[in-house]
Amino acid sequence: MQNNDIDNLLKTLTDLEKKVNETWLSSLAMRKIDEAHFSDHMHNPQSTPDNRKFYSVVGPSDEYLDNWINRNAPDKIVLDYACGNGGCALRAAAAGAKLSIGIDVSRESINNCKQSADQQNLTKNSFFLQGDCENTGLPANSIDIVICSGMLHHIDLSYGFPELRRIMKPGAIVFAYEALNYNPLIKLYRKLTPKLRTQFEAEHIISHKELRFASYFFDVRNVKYWHWFAIIAVPFRRTRIFKPLFRALLAIDAIILRIPGIRNMAWQFTFELIKRSEK
Repeated sequence: MQNNDIDNLLKTLTDLEKKVNETWLSSLAMRKIDEAHFSDHMHNPQSTPDNRKFYSVVGPSDEYLDNWINRNAPDKIVLDYACGNGGCALRAAAAGAKLSIGIDVSRESINNCKQSADQQNLTKNSFFLQGDCENTGLPANSIDIVICSGMLHHIDLSYGFPELRRIMKPGAIVFAYEALNYNPLIKLYRKLTPKLRTQFEAEHIISHKELRFASYFFDVRNVKYWHWFAIIAVPFRRTRIFKPLFRALLAIDAIILRIPGIRNMAWQFTFELIKRSEK
C-alpha cells in the first residue's frame, strides 16, 4: 500500500471516529450494547476476571501467536478485530506493521489501547477506534492481515465473515485464536460461571460448524489444537511443582492433540482464513 493509500485509510478512520458518540452506540442492536457495557466493565483496570488463572498455561499458543505476528505483520496493514485492550494490535505495530488498527465496541477498551500505544511509543503506526465489527466502515480491499483473538464468539458470524471478506485484500489472511466448544468439563465450567461472559457469547463458542461456515467465504488452513491436559497444572501454578508438571502435561498434549476426534477436547484452537482471489 502506497503512502497516499495509508493517508486515505487514516482519513477514513478519523472520519469514523468523529461519528462515535452515545447516539451511535444507542443505535446498535441490543446485544451489541450489552457487549459494549460488559466489555467496559471487564476491561476496566479495577476489574480482575476470575478466569485469569487458566491463562497460566497458554504460553505455547501465545508464543505461536507472537511468532505468527512477527512473521506476517511487517509492512502490512493489520486489523485487530474486536481488539479488547489491543494486545495483538500493539504487537503488530511493534513488529513493523505499516498501520495497525484496533476496533472494538467498548469505549473502555479503546481508551486502554490508546494509553498503551502512547506508553509504548507506538502511536505513529497504530490507530484505535470504537466501532461495530459487523459493520466496520473500512474501505473494501484495504486490509492485509486480520487477527481474531478470542472474539469470534462475540459477534454474529453471518455478518462478521462477509464484512471481513469485504475489507480484506485478495490473498489477505485472518489468524483466529479461539476457545473450542466440545470438551464437556470446559462447557460445564462455562455454565457455572455465567458472570464471566454475556449470554450471546456463551451460546456462540466456536466449533467445527463455524469452520465449515467460514469455508463459504474463505479457504481454511493450518488448524491447530491447544491445551487439554495442560489445564491440570492450573491449581499448582503457585507451587514449586508447577513447571515440571506443566512440561510433562505439555508433552502429553503434543501427542494427544494430533489425534483426530480426541483433539476436539482441547480448550483452544487456532486457524487461518484466506481470502480467495476474486475472479
